[in-house]
Amino acid sequence: MAHASRSVPGTLSSEERVVIVDRDNNVVGASDRGTMRAAVLPHRATFVFITNSAGCLAVQKRTAVKDFCPSYFDVCAGGVVGDGESYEDNARREAMEEMGVDGDLLQHIKAFYVEQLEGPVNTQCRCHGDIWACEYDGQLTLQEEEVESVEFLRPEEAMRRAAEGMKFCPDGLVALRHFLEHRQANSRT
Repeated sequence: MAHASRSVPGTLSSEERVVIVDRDNNVVGASDRGTMRAAVLPHRATFVFITNSAGCLAVQKRTAVKDFCPSYFDVCAGGVVGDGESYEDNARREAMEEMGVDGDLLQHIKAFYVEQLEGPVNTQCRCHGDIWACEYDGQLTLQEEEVESVEFLRPEEAMRRAAEGMKFCPDGLVALRHFLEHRQANSRT
């Protein structure tokens, strides 16, 4: 387990306004989060990979009150981009809210598309995501309402556990594959 403390409870609201986009990531409007989830509307999201200096990922166990993949594991922090919010602002806000991380975020991949329509309703999504990363060795401060616990794992270990049936957020796993491919391609250059 990671060194972590608890924060003041956050707020999860189905009334929160989020940006809605089309298949090409053009803004077409806004919706409340509840409607976006129920209708599986395409939206924007961020995926923030927090690694320690040993190269291990902060893998969080989501709380049971999450509207998307409750009680699942997630390989990253991040979330749905709010109406009027940029990807970068969202990535910074989510890393701070969920994990208490206020480090330098580096953007790795901009606006890849995820479509996950199989499985339970509360695991379905359509989103354009930005991938960010941050190396962080400090103490994590977990948002009580959203994050139950955190464990640092090598990326390969997280993927192995997912392949063995451990419930991971499907969009986070897609983002992790993109992140690892991007990192490997850049290490060869």
